[in-house]
Amino acid sequence: MKAHKQYEFWMEGRHIGVSISGFVLNELLAECKKSNQYETGGVLWGKYNDARTVAQVTGLSGPPRDSRHGGFSFKRGIAGLQKMVDALWNAPVRRYYLGEWHFHPFASPEPSYVDIVQMQKHAADQKLQCPEPILIVLGGDPRREWSVSVSIFTRSGLRFRLT
Repeated sequence: MKAHKQYEFWMEGRHIGVSISGFVLNELLAECKKSNQYETGGVLWGKYNDARTVAQVTGLSGPPRDSRHGGFSFKRGIAGLQKMVDALWNAPVRRYYLGEWHFHPFASPEPSYVDIVQMQKHAADQKLQCPEPILIVLGGDPRREWSVSVSIFTRSGLRFRLT
């Protein structure tokens, strides 16, 4: 994967999109490789373009130390996240919490029912100040053949899959 390349995912009609650099996708793959056969995940951060039509993912966290990993489940912990989010918010170039990422080892990148319900809760949680969080799910084998899905969730509970 080329680190300098930008990958874009768009809602039908191209009025809302997500942009991810090759560098960030390489970080995501590295986190997935470390987890081997276990699900893992973390948070996404970045910024929006001036028109607020494109979320630009500029970084991601690994799983917080209190996360729970299983072969078919992942519960992201919270240890250290508030400190990280505060640092991103207060940095000279402000970055925002954009959503979550998740890994389905040797499986489809489609979000599970549990993933969808969790993201709907995030979208409805006004404390997160992220009314349309993004979920990126990587599925398959991060060393060989993998694929990714990108979804946006609205406060009203809708999910839009980007292509």
